[in-house]
Amino acid sequence: MEANHHLANAKYLIAVQDYEQAIKESEQALNFAPETNGDQALFLMGVIYAHPKNPRSDRVRSLKCFEDMLKRYPRSELISATELYISMLGRINDLDKEILEIKKTNTEKQKEIDKLMNQIYNLKNVEIKKLQTQLDGLKKIDLGTEEDKRKALPR
Repeated sequence: MEANHHLANAKYLIAVQDYEQAIKESEQALNFAPETNGDQALFLMGVIYAHPKNPRSDRVRSLKCFEDMLKRYPRSELISATELYISMLGRINDLDKEILEIKKTNTEKQKEIDKLMNQIYNLKNVEIKKLQTQLDGLKKIDLGTEEDKRKALPR
């Protein structure tokens, strides 16, 4: 009976987002009646550790609780739900790895882009300097031509 009380408290505490106390209540339920309520207590602990709103969310601990539940209570009514959680947590872990790989690739690509942008900037500056030199040369030629035309004009 005491274990049921702890499980009810744990469920309430999950609803009000007091995850730390919910874990303690689930652990007490597990300690008081492991043979009758252990599956529910371990399942709840797995849910609490997996909960995205739990600031101390820990998927590794969650998986351990779920796997422990499967081993200790193979005939539990919670087997299907537990297997579903294990599958979802595995998929989340796989997606996290993919995200990390994508972030790594993006970082490498951004470095490439920065390098290419720097090369473009440098090439642009070199080209501008070349064009400026050509323009200055053309100005000198033009000034020289104008000077020659003025000298050639009758006075």
